[in-house]
Amino acid sequence: MAVKYVRSTSTGGAANGSSWTDAYLTIAAALAAMSAGDTAYVSQAHAESQASTISWTGPGTAAAPCRVLCVNDGATPPTAMATGATASTTTNNNMVISGGYTYFYGIELKPGTGTSGLAFLIGSTGPCGLIFDTCKFTMIETGGIAMAIGNSSGGGITATKITFINHTFTFAST
Repeated sequence: MAVKYVRSTSTGGAANGSSWTDAYLTIAAALAAMSAGDTAYVSQAHAESQASTISWTGPGTAAAPCRVLCVNDGATPPTAMATGATASTTTNNNMVISGGYTYFYGIELKPGTGTSGLAFLIGSTGPCGLIFDTCKFTMIETGGIAMAIGNSSGGGITATKITFINHTFTFAST
């Protein structure tokens, strides 16, 4: 079971996820390089933002889920869990967290800054088992966000389990 590191401020290294110096710059890059059972340590100072859809699919299985953990980046390996890492999209760009079995800890997700047409999809393909612990979903868009939690295709609702633990949802408008 491998360990990957993610920190948006690691701009001088190899970006291969092997250390804080050589960390991946996005969570999507770490997930793409992971195998079932792997862990990605995300720096508490991590702040990724992109002007396109963020799409995360973890390679974890029910028997070997992946972990994406916000941690204090003051030590290697990290010795303390943390909060503060963020992932966001700009304008009317979506966030899609789907498929696989992944445990997320301490990350704030902020889809879109536009005024309409935004989708935030969680567990949209299956089968999947997603756990969000001490995370935040912050909806910034003020016009027409569509938030879908659960599986709409690829295995039926029985193949999807999404758990929120100590979690915060914030909406700009309802």
